[in-house]
Amino acid sequence: KLFIFLTLFFLFGTKIVQGMNYWDSTYYVGIAQYGYLSIQTQVFSPVYPFFIRILDFIMPSGTYWYIVSAILISNIFGELFVLYLYMKRGFKVALLVGLFPVFLLFSTIPYSDDIAMLFLAISMEGSDIVIIGFFSLAIATFLNLAYAIPSLMLRLRRWYLFFIPSLVGVAALILFWHFDGTPFAYFQIE
Repeated sequence: KLFIFLTLFFLFGTKIVQGMNYWDSTYYVGIAQYGYLSIQTQVFSPVYPFFIRILDFIMPSGTYWYIVSAILISNIFGELFVLYLYMKRGFKVALLVGLFPVFLLFSTIPYSDDIAMLFLAISMEGSDIVIIGFFSLAIATFLNLAYAIPSLMLRLRRWYLFFIPSLVGVAALILFWHFDGTPFAYFQIE
C-alpha cells in the first residue's frame, strides 16, 4: 500500500490526498478540526476524530494535514489489525484479510472501520476484563456494534459484566437525548 500510495503521490501530488477525503471521511476530518457542528455529524463516534486530533499536535496545521493525519491513522490501525491477526491466527488468515479488496480500501482511505475491527478482534480473546474493555472501545468507535452485545453475553464467563459495554451504548443514547431531545436521534439521522 505504501508503494502504491507514494507512486500516486509522486504522480498526482497533493490531489491524491484531497481525493481520499470523500464520503464519511469528510465528516471525521471536520469533527477533528471543528467539532460537532451539525446534526449529521452526531452519528460519527468521537474516537477516530480524537486520534486525528492527537496526531495533529505533531503535524503542521491546516485542513490538508488533518486529512493526512486521518489517512495515517487508518493505515496504522489497518496494519495493526493485520499484524494482530498474524500473531493470533497465522500467516494465511492475515494474508487473506490484508489482501481482501474491501479491507484494502477501507484501511487506506480515512475511515474508522480498522480501529473498530482491531478493538473487536482483541476483544475475542483474553480475560473478561480484556473482552469488556476492548469491546467497549469497539462500540465507542463504531456505535452500530452495540447490536452485538447479546452475543457478548455468550462469550463472557461472568455474564453480568456485559453491563459495562451496555453502559457505553446507554451513554450514547443519553448524549443524543441531551443534544437532540430524543435518545433515538442516532437512528433517525443514520
